[in-house]
Amino acid sequence: MPQMAPMWWTLMMLMFIIMLMTLSILTYFSLRPLMPKMPFNKNDLNTSNWKW
Repeated sequence: MPQMAPMWWTLMMLMFIIMLMTLSILTYFSLRPLMPKMPFNKNDLNTSNWKW
């Protein structure tokens, strides 16, 4: 039984990391088309206010 505990821990950690990666990729691809439609990003890109 003590040999089963580290395997379950690693499996849970791997499942958690994969879930986080998939969620981040899905949110990135779902929010990427909406980025140019936002007014403040559009104005910043047009006026190039990001120059220091």
